[in-house]
Amino acid sequence: MRRVSHHIVPGLLTTEQKEERMTISGDLIDTANKVPRFLNHIITGEDLFDIQLKRGSSTWKLPGLMLLKKFRQNRSKGMMEVFFDPQGILHPEFIPEDRTINKEHYVFYDANGLSSGRVSTGTFCKTTHQHIDPNW
Repeated sequence: MRRVSHHIVPGLLTTEQKEERMTISGDLIDTANKVPRFLNHIITGEDLFDIQLKRGSSTWKLPGLMLLKKFRQNRSKGMMEVFFDPQGILHPEFIPEDRTINKEHYVFYDANGLSSGRVSTGTFCKTTHQHIDPNW
């Protein structure tokens, strides 16, 4: 037996979610190949977790057995959402502990609040956390 650490992932994706991400990614790649400046006008977001030390989340594992992925968020962990574009970070936002991050959180996001003047208007895409500037 040996001691191993868990891999922290924000959640397990269903087959539908994986297929949707593949479709959206393919569409973005096609558009980027057709429009050279397209990638410079995308704002994307990332959820960051303040995770505990690996030693604290490690468990004992028997040889030959698979280790389950750890995807539950602990209440003591903090979460931050960061929006950025090719020039750098636009808007970091700490998520309150009592807020659930689900599709309703991303249905509409005020793009004017993302930065101090770098973003004017646009559409925020909840499925890929992307804001595409219409002025490109």
